[in-house]
Amino acid sequence: MNENYNGFQKEPPKEEPHCPRCGAPMPEGAAFCGNCGLQMQNQAPAVDVLSVWDYVLMMVIFSLPVIGLVLMLYWSFGGQVGINRKHFARAYLIFYAISLVLSFVMMGVIGSVTSEIVSEGLSLF
Repeated sequence: MNENYNGFQKEPPKEEPHCPRCGAPMPEGAAFCGNCGLQMQNQAPAVDVLSVWDYVLMMVIFSLPVIGLVLMLYWSFGGQVGINRKHFARAYLIFYAISLVLSFVMMGVIGSVTSEIVSEGLSLF
């Protein structure tokens, strides 16, 4: 049986990658075969490249009240979104949060100054 002492199955041993030409074992992520010199193909994940106009369009969409917020949240935390779009949406979401906090602080300061002026009966002129 392929079980260990607590009843769970053991994972099968991980196989080392082999060169497709000569069959020699190769370390994970090697660019060349150490035996025959065959160059391995780069298997880096595809990255979505966004143009300047893509960023401008996203900024216009994010400025729309409800649709912008929904898309910003979807692109920030969605699973099938490119990494550049995800990072831009997260950065914009952080910018929105900071702007919201600063606007509440400024409203509090302006409100307290205004109430102080009104309660003291001071005139601006």
